[in-house]
Amino acid sequence: MNNMKLLPREEIDEQRWDNCVISSPFFRHYALTYYMDSACEFWMGLLDEDYSWVWPVPIKKFPVSRVYQPLLSQQLGPYGASIDGQVVQNGLLFLKRHFAHIRIKLNDQFQQSQLIGELEQHQNFELDLSLPYTIKGYNRTVQSNLKKSEKAKLTIQSSNDFDSWCVETFKHSKGIEINALKDDFYIQVENVFKAFAERDSALCFTAFSEAEKVAQVLVLNSNNRLLFLFSASNIIGKQFGAMHAIVDAIIKEYSGRPFVLDFEGSNDPGLAYFYGGFGAEHKVYLQLTESRLKWPLNRLIK
Repeated sequence: MNNMKLLPREEIDEQRWDNCVISSPFFRHYALTYYMDSACEFWMGLLDEDYSWVWPVPIKKFPVSRVYQPLLSQQLGPYGASIDGQVVQNGLLFLKRHFAHIRIKLNDQFQQSQLIGELEQHQNFELDLSLPYTIKGYNRTVQSNLKKSEKAKLTIQSSNDFDSWCVETFKHSKGIEINALKDDFYIQVENVFKAFAERDSALCFTAFSEAEKVAQVLVLNSNNRLLFLFSASNIIGKQFGAMHAIVDAIIKEYSGRPFVLDFEGSNDPGLAYFYGGFGAEHKVYLQLTESRLKWPLNRLIK
């Protein structure tokens, strides 16, 4: 506890921080400095003074200063080469002295037995790509949609450049149904992708029906981990199984190498079925909430 510090963003040593995140056996893109800079307006860094572990702390200041989970950051908490439950408990005690409300989604190395507080389970899906490519692990729905995409003669292309088609298509279709997604969210998607593209660590996969874009997936590629950042499909794409074709193309390209495809969720049954259809493994990560807020703030802030 004595060596623990909460540093303003401008005082963080970016190279030491990012090296620590990359060294973690539970590496996640979300904890890198340039991801955090792109995905939230204000954050600080909780860390051991020698950078043996680091913990991104996103903060909202109104109506009360508090720790929150940005929409684009699925799993945060501490990262480092060696982390145990005691680091989490000490870190939480430290944060509770500074903030009256804390809500954190931890990475999936932590089990419920290691944590104290209000806990909620969330699910993710990951696919180990180290084995040779095969569709034998795909369920019937995936295989059926791949046949549709082949019959429709869809083509898949990839690029390092950001394409607004994905964001705009989602925003004006599925995004209309999700009240929490404001314009700032879509700007953050673009900023995150561009931050990784500048480091040659982002890819945009697009499915075409003849010359028309029908589906698109934005992927981050760091430390042998592919993150399914964002995706969208139009009516034609859904009709022809275009999203299945893109995911299959990604799997085919990286199979036989020590990569993991992180589908980034989801608790939504439909998306969970889609991701699981490729043979992805179900993972559980935990959301922890600690709050000392009194009425009426405890009603306003969840």
